[in-house]
Amino acid sequence: GFDETVTLGCHPEVAHALAAGLVERGFDPAVMTELRPLSKPEGIGHAFTRPAQMLQIAESGVPVVPVFLNSYHEPLPSAQRCFALGQAIREIADSRPERIAVLGSGGLSHDPDGPRAGWIDEPLDRWVLDRISRGRGEELTNLFTFKTDTLSGGTGEIRSWVVVAGAMPGVKGRRGDAAGP
Repeated sequence: GFDETVTLGCHPEVAHALAAGLVERGFDPAVMTELRPLSKPEGIGHAFTRPAQMLQIAESGVPVVPVFLNSYHEPLPSAQRCFALGQAIREIADSRPERIAVLGSGGLSHDPDGPRAGWIDEPLDRWVLDRISRGRGEELTNLFTFKTDTLSGGTGEIRSWVVVAGAMPGVKGRRGDAAGP
């Protein structure tokens, strides 16, 4: 188990540049200067805290600009819109003097609290990972083009993967486990 409490330093200049740059590019980000959990004592949840802990971001002192992406609740962004968001983030990052990393967090096919709990769509997961490993992230924009239970629930978190693919055009990803693609 993880101690789910993480305190991270933010980079206000990059955060402001990101928000302003996204508005200039036709996105409408919500901006928060402080995050205080009001309804959930656990705060922003494991999708953000676990990667932050595994990567030891707090210990590294690297400033962070969290970008929250709706992956569960209607209206949901299309995969094309997520890819375009990644492209916009890349353009903004390239215009900055800082070295900037982009991290997407979330699962592939899953529905932990839904009617398909315990189910995964292995062919879908392999297809997504194959697109990423081949540097063909633009093909992920074909996802979410129609309503289906397969792409609902936790599977909607693939949108975060699509954003990162948009930010890293042509970059071939690789898996971090021994299972291979």
